Amino acid sequence: MAIVTVFDRPAISTIDVDSMPVLRIGGKAEGQTLYRVADAIRAGDGSVVVADGASREIRFFDSDGSLERVVGGEGEGPGEFDRFASLSPYRGDSLFVFDSWLRRATIYDAQGEFGRVLTLDPGIQARDLLPVGGESLLGILWSLETFDEVEGPYRLPYYLVVMTSNGAVIDTALTVPGSGGYKVPNEAGGYRDLAPLYILNAHVAASGLGGVVGSGERWEFARLDVNGRVRQIVRVPWMDRSLTTEEIERERAAMVRPQSSADYRAIVARMEAPELRPAYGDLLLASNGWVWAAEYRSLRTEVDNPVRWLVFDESGAPVGRATTPSRFTLFEVGDEHLVGVRRDSLDVETVEVLSWALRPPT
Repeated sequence: MAIVTVFDRPAISTIDVDSMPVLRIGGKAEGQTLYRVADAIRAGDGSVVVADGASREIRFFDSDGSLERVVGGEGEGPGEFDRFASLSPYRGDSLFVFDSWLRRATIYDAQGEFGRVLTLDPGIQARDLLPVGGESLLGILWSLETFDEVEGPYRLPYYLVVMTSNGAVIDTALTVPGSGGYKVPNEAGGYRDLAPLYILNAHVAASGLGGVVGSGERWEFARLDVNGRVRQIVRVPWMDRSLTTEEIERERAAMVRPQSSADYRAIVARMEAPELRPAYGDLLLASNGWVWAAEYRSLRTEVDNPVRWLVFDESGAPVGRATTPSRFTLFEVGDEHLVGVRRDSLDVETVEVLSWALRPPT
């Protein structure tokens, strides 16, 4: 049975994040131009592996940022990709790359040599597939359910299943509310989907130490062991999630364009607003077992803001607050480093490694 842990507001330390990267990858040199970076991770020797979404390539860089090797490319053959979902460290020093469109994982060794392909059964539609330690994999499966055609918000569930290293389903770990939308009527009949005022999604992360999952509806998440079983539920009831009328109306205004029809404007004006802001916009599981939870920010009106994180130790206790730079998407948290992609004002992308440290309490 999972332990439910509720934490009162503690004294929380500051986590210093250096905005000046210790390594930057990206530029006009061969192999350095990046676009639609899907994921990036750093190995113990300081080398970095990048999944470039535009080229569908996996690029290997040494600890100085020099390109060492390129594998992959667009296609459906062995070692080729269509849509990257995630890039994960795997057993030993190997690399686990999941392609959600092709429903398969490709495994490489540390040097980028092709190992094998794990293809899921045709009936399994997975959003992602993540190693959780040992021999287990955690599959995040899409829901194929249909809903009554009624105007208003909805969320499709995600089914989290535990799989063997060969892709066989062992057990269902849990079900969480997944991607959200808002149904509105069509003039010609039927309904269509719009993004809601505040976009909710489930967040799942994993490492060799297990996994973490949360719906984003409240400040609560579940920690999973290496077998995919829920071992702890962490609740933080004191985080401020208030929404003002001004914030809601700013969201409505951001949904409308000069060319928007009168019908669409009327839909946005009557769109149901939540009473509270979603809790968090991302969850990451660090290499030391800590959970990093990003405070929710609007993808319409706050996307350029720095991201504030609440960080929890292995026991689930909140231990620190961190802020990552604006226009920086965090992919991986190491013992002393962060890996992510930064987009400048022209949307030019660079993969960066930043350092972080927990400031001793004063």
